[in-house]
Amino acid sequence: MLVDDTQTITIPKKKYFFDLNSLRVPRSSLYMQSFLKDGMIDDWDLFEQIMSHTFDCLCDKDQGPQYHPIVMSEPPINQRFKREKLCEIMFEKFQIPAFYLAKNAVLSSFAQGKATALILDCGATHTTAVPVHEGMVLQKAIVQSPLGGDFILSQLKQLLDNSGHEIVPHYLIKSREPVSPYEPPKWTMRTNIPENITDSYKKFMVKEILQDLAQTVLQISDTPYNEGEISQLPRVSYEFPNGLNLDFGEERYRIP
Repeated sequence: MLVDDTQTITIPKKKYFFDLNSLRVPRSSLYMQSFLKDGMIDDWDLFEQIMSHTFDCLCDKDQGPQYHPIVMSEPPINQRFKREKLCEIMFEKFQIPAFYLAKNAVLSSFAQGKATALILDCGATHTTAVPVHEGMVLQKAIVQSPLGGDFILSQLKQLLDNSGHEIVPHYLIKSREPVSPYEPPKWTMRTNIPENITDSYKKFMVKEILQDLAQTVLQISDTPYNEGEISQLPRVSYEFPNGLNLDFGEERYRIP
């Protein structure tokens, strides 16, 4: 007796969303991911999808990427095999006619009209000090710190957590009522929220609120930090999506 135990396994095709308006719409099993890691390309499949989307949006149908020379920037610490992989994709997959890969520190220096400069690059995951001499990066003199913008956002979230304030993202809110500063927020939760909202999507939406809060409230002091002097400065208020109103004083200068 012969038994046919072969099975056909169908792998569901991934659907990608790139623009911010689409990302703000909650969807079931939507996973948020970046193709970058430590400022370098890590997910090559996702990178190719983003480049295809970019060319589709910017290029005419009868003039694809094969008619457009491309200039890209790279971090000074980029690895050689990643640089070679990037060139291979751009030439073989997208058939571009010419490609130039420049150090972002050199581009920043030239943008200021300087061929020699010390470039301080403060990103989300790390901060890098890059010396540029006559248009060339001094690789052995690069200094890097693992602290960046995400660390400031984590300190800001810790401040809110310690104060007992929860960050409620926009997609959970149906309506809200105005309240006085520091009063508990009065808001109504949406009932038509899709199931299986991923943790990565929740973190992304909370991070958007923290970024807006940081840009609105946080400030760098022009003089050495002095809490006595800082406490005399005007406080800044911020309204969260759920209607919570908070005032920020010394924290504006202490967190950065």
